Amino acid sequence: MLQLSPVRKNYLIKIGISVLGLIISIFAVQWIAERFFFDLFFYQKSVKYGYILAKKNARWKDFGKRAADVITLTKHPERFRSSQDLFTVAIIGDSFVWGQGIRNEDRFAEVLQKKINKIRPARVLSLALCGDSLYDNYIKYHILMRIGARVDFFVFGLVDNDLILRNYEQYKSDISAERSFGCPGPFLYNPLFNPQAPDEAAYQRAVKQSFDDSFGNLCLLNRLAEKLPKVNAIYMTFGRNSKNPLMATYMNTLRDRGLRVVTVQDYPEVVERYKKNKIESFQVSPKDGHPSALANKMFADMIWQELSDRGFLSQK
Repeated sequence: MLQLSPVRKNYLIKIGISVLGLIISIFAVQWIAERFFFDLFFYQKSVKYGYILAKKNARWKDFGKRAADVITLTKHPERFRSSQDLFTVAIIGDSFVWGQGIRNEDRFAEVLQKKINKIRPARVLSLALCGDSLYDNYIKYHILMRIGARVDFFVFGLVDNDLILRNYEQYKSDISAERSFGCPGPFLYNPLFNPQAPDEAAYQRAVKQSFDDSFGNLCLLNRLAEKLPKVNAIYMTFGRNSKNPLMATYMNTLRDRGLRVVTVQDYPEVVERYKKNKIESFQVSPKDGHPSALANKMFADMIWQELSDRGFLSQK
């Protein structure tokens, strides 16, 4: 057996301590950066936090489990035809469901699945990509229905920019916004976004114009509202601009078609549990107004209460 001299042994011990110290330092610096300097170090830089601009030519698979359900929907939707006895919730939306700015495990789809699995076997699908419109969300629902997927409950996220269409096709379908709904007038598409010089004013003008009846987008909202599911489905706002005139039009249009639109205020017991938290703690950071991990936990509690009130959470 090889014997090390005391000098060499001390040398190896020092190397080991140095390597361990370096590893600890790296994790400590990352923790401090995430906690106190998020906007400087991670804003639109980290795949781990769901930022699409984190890598040049980033592929959906680079985002791991966060994008897994969307990839399955676009490539192998038949896999959602589950014969297992799984209670299935499909959450459909955009970056608010995607979870921009938070870790995958903090997204409300993930939190909700863990909560339900303690009661009964469940699967919560997260069908969302940043920039998805109401039309995209309808297409995702349409694909699930077309292939006969088993979904027990739908949750659609609502944001005031949902009426603006993508300028390219994200989800392949046999229907199109321009041809399938009989809406006159031109459609308003998402303006090109330059991450180096974002024009927020131009974007907000486009959001406002999307509710103008001189474009086909408002007509499309009315047509889609007639086709979206009414039974075992909720349409959830995220507390952002839920009282502005655009969101009021959006929500009232869905309600007029018999759809259940909910806000945080519809769950007073949930509000009571979170009311002691500061308002700013419900968004990712000062630069990123997307819902924080705390807000996502609250959203999961809202859906949990909805499912409980409807009797879905009884032991099976």
